[in-house]
Amino acid sequence: MKREFKYYPEDFGVLNVKVVHMDLLFDVFDDHTKVHSETKFKTLNKPISKLELDANNLEISNVSCNTSEIEYDYLKDKNKLIINFSKSIPKNTEFVIKVENVVKPTKNILEGLYYDETPKGKPPTQITQCQQWGFQRLVPCIDDMTAKCTYRTRIIADKKYTHLITNGDVIEERKSSGNGRDTILYDNTRTPMSSYLFFLGVGSYDCYTREFEYPGGDKFLLELLVSPGADKNAAEKALDILYHAVMWVYLFTGKDTYKDLDLKERIYNLVKKRDELKKGKEYDEIKTELKKLIKKITPGYKYTGTKYREIGMQNSNF
Repeated sequence: MKREFKYYPEDFGVLNVKVVHMDLLFDVFDDHTKVHSETKFKTLNKPISKLELDANNLEISNVSCNTSEIEYDYLKDKNKLIINFSKSIPKNTEFVIKVENVVKPTKNILEGLYYDETPKGKPPTQITQCQQWGFQRLVPCIDDMTAKCTYRTRIIADKKYTHLITNGDVIEERKSSGNGRDTILYDNTRTPMSSYLFFLGVGSYDCYTREFEYPGGDKFLLELLVSPGADKNAAEKALDILYHAVMWVYLFTGKDTYKDLDLKERIYNLVKKRDELKKGKEYDEIKTELKKLIKKITPGYKYTGTKYREIGMQNSNF
């Protein structure tokens, strides 16, 4: 039967391993990126002698396993890296696959790593798009929505970039790595994440920030990255909209979406008044009242990171 579409439900089988964690290093240059990955897998209820990873248009130079000798074959026409173990990996056993590969950014394929608009005099802006399926254009992986795992990602790139960014919180601040290059390390281990949500970017931006405070007092930083010279008023209005959107999701979605609407609206209005006041006796009284009121409702999603970032990308600015 002739296939009308690229993918069908039967193309997505049950995984035979669990993806646990990925340690990633992206060494970014103008025309290529060297990638070193260490992926921890865990076998399920039966041993395996072979592992298939998705790998699209990569230059793979080395593959190894910490528990077994391997042989591997990269089937570029099928976008598959086939790893055969000299001895089977027992059931319910963790093992690590290490891969070294090179990625070359593109100008016209907005998947994996690609170029974005670059300010004059700066190194080329490069960003990723991993949905769907772009992560396999960065790293050999199980590029499946059900293969959620945690990540720790180091970026090394030209020090002229204003921002080196990826998912998670910074655990090693940006510093020089020598030869005109900087390095930074991010940790994204609180909540397992599907590979299609992975993002990496190196670029030069103007940065606008605003502190976000939940009714109970927990805080994080909103950050908006835009092209240098972008309209300041528009950027600040965008941050204002983002702030209220995040607060609205917290107060008006979740398990009890339609309960206590009057109380939720009261909290929402008190938050706006609190933020206008900034300090003083009335400000302190509102903060105390908010902490009491928020305990009376079941809120929706609450962000757990230290920074919530939006980026004004150009080539995918839809």
